[in-house]
Amino acid sequence: MKTATRVLLALNRFAPRPNFPPRPTPAAYAGWEYREAEYQVSLMKRAGVSYAVSRVLDLGCGLGGKSVYFAERGAGYLLGLDLLASNARAAREFAVERGAGNVEFAAADAARLPVRSASFDLVITTDTFEHFQRPEAALAEMARVLRPGGRLVAIFGPFGSPLGSHLYDTIFVPWCQMLFSRDTLAEAIREIARRRSLGLDPEGSAEAARRAEERIAYFDHELNRMTLRRFRRVVRANPSLRLLAWNLSTPPKLRLLTPLLMVPGLYELVTGLLVMVAERVV
Repeated sequence: MKTATRVLLALNRFAPRPNFPPRPTPAAYAGWEYREAEYQVSLMKRAGVSYAVSRVLDLGCGLGGKSVYFAERGAGYLLGLDLLASNARAAREFAVERGAGNVEFAAADAARLPVRSASFDLVITTDTFEHFQRPEAALAEMARVLRPGGRLVAIFGPFGSPLGSHLYDTIFVPWCQMLFSRDTLAEAIREIARRRSLGLDPEGSAEAARRAEERIAYFDHELNRMTLRRFRRVVRANPSLRLLAWNLSTPPKLRLLTPLLMVPGLYELVTGLLVMVAERVV
C-alpha cells in the first residue's frame, strides 16, 4: 500500500462523517429529496426567484422528491426529467403516493430535451452541472425551452468544494480529491471495502468489492470536474442568457471561512454551493 494511501486512511478515521441520512430505498431517497427541497427554495428566494409560476421544468429531477415539493407549493404544472428511466419511474410512484396531480416525469438527455422551445417559465436544475458530460449543450437546451423573460436556476457544488469528490459515503476527508491522486483515492476505497467486509461470508465480501469498484467508476466517469470559473464562462458564452445572480455559500460546518469567498484562488475551495440565476433574453 502506498504511503499516501496510508495517510488518507489515517485521516479518514478522524474526519467527520457528512450528515446524510440513510436512503436505502427509492422511496426513502425521494423523501430525503422532498425534505431537502425546503432549503433549495430558501436559496432560490434569496436569489429573487419564485417557483410559483405556470410551467416549471425540473431538469435532473432524481427520484422526484424536490419536484413534488415544488408542485405542491405553487407551480401550476411541473415536468421532471432525468437521464435514468428508473429514476423517472420512482418519481412517478412518489408523486402518486403524495397525490400530486400537476407533475409528470420522463427520461431524457439534458443535451437533447424532448420539449418545445419557449415552453417553460422556470427551469430548475440542482446538483447536475457537475455531472453533465456536455454542459454547454445542456445549458443551450435549457435556454431554448425557456420563454423570453423566463428564469434558469442552477444550484450545485463545484469540484473544488470540500465534498466535491462525491465519495462522501466512503472517504470523509474534505477536499480529498484535491489533496490526493485518483489512484490513491481508488486504493483507499478498495481497502475500506476490504476492511468493512472482514468477517462476512465470501458473497458479502464480493458485494463490498463490487460496490467499491462502482464508486471508483463513478468518480472516474460521472464527474466533469466543473469549476466555478469554467461554469461562468459557459454561462457567459450563451447569447440567449443574461446572468442575474451568482451567489456563493460555504458549507454549514465551514461558516467561519465565508470571508474567503471574496479571495481569488480560494473561493473555489470554500464554496459549498453556487446558486446561479439567468434570464432568457432572446
